[in-house]
Amino acid sequence: MIKLYSASACLGLLTAAALCLPQSSAAAKLEDVVRAFEKNKDYVQPIATIFGSTTNSGWYQSSAVPATFSFYVGLPLNLSLIADADRSFKGTWTDNGCKQYHKNNPTGTQTCKETTSYTAPTLFGSGKGPVLDSSAYSPTTNSIAGTFHVPQNDGNANAASFNWFPFGEPQIGFSYYNTELKLRYFTLPLDVVSVSLPGIGIQHDLSSFLPPLPVSLSVAANWTWLSGEWKPGGKVDGKVTLNGTSAFYGVLGGYTYSRWLEVFLETGWETASLKTGGDLVIHNDSGDELVRPGLTLEGRNGFRASLNIAFHFGYDAVLGQNLGANFGNQVGVLAYRYKK
Repeated sequence: MIKLYSASACLGLLTAAALCLPQSSAAAKLEDVVRAFEKNKDYVQPIATIFGSTTNSGWYQSSAVPATFSFYVGLPLNLSLIADADRSFKGTWTDNGCKQYHKNNPTGTQTCKETTSYTAPTLFGSGKGPVLDSSAYSPTTNSIAGTFHVPQNDGNANAASFNWFPFGEPQIGFSYYNTELKLRYFTLPLDVVSVSLPGIGIQHDLSSFLPPLPVSLSVAANWTWLSGEWKPGGKVDGKVTLNGTSAFYGVLGGYTYSRWLEVFLETGWETASLKTGGDLVIHNDSGDELVRPGLTLEGRNGFRASLNIAFHFGYDAVLGQNLGANFGNQVGVLAYRYKK
């Protein structure tokens, strides 16, 4: 079953993955997510990938940029599929106590594993996380005094129910002499979540110096900056901050039929990264726990291609299919372009 959520909720999810947790959810689940922002990079890393996939989509309405003045205003929309690669990750667990035991007692009879390969759910995964062993080595007796079972983060059922991630951001553009400057901006100033998403793009039509061709070719790039805060509430005081950048660098090529129907292709490379910060205090029955998020999350974004169909009826409607880190669709029918 496909579940879609409002743009504001999804933007909040980018800012703080646990926004999908309703206040009635178990506090322990919320606290697990908060702790993950401090030290479990793989668990929350998909947020960076989704941030890149959504904010790099829908910037371009044509592979051509007119030599005369034009003005564009619109609301490009896209849906990015949360891929299986964003729902689980593979890791290697090191049992330092076991390593110390084997180093000091190579002929010892006690059994333990120095390293263990495992698969665990991310925030967008489901099911239980693995329970891994950590040995307590005693140098006095040169033996393993005990074994602790260390549970890893479980998947989050609420976040796992997200299949498609919707995103939309207002965009304007100005072009002249075969070059277009594009601007985007969105803000969401709420008590729990606040987000600011400015973006800028540029596209240049290579017909400015190439001989006449049956197709249009242009080069393009766009950048988006994220600044956000999340206040978990409940038993958690303080806030998580997220700052990040996404970018796309590519080439567009297309063919226009009868001046109104265009098929064009975007190909290029996209990147996305996020950095967490803030100060949080989790109030437990056993006392207060201080959490200071300090992760740098790199999205698994890379090569991306998009096949688009544009209808140039004066409002530049665009329908497209994206293929990259996440499969997605883009729709740009809420748009208007003035050409001189």
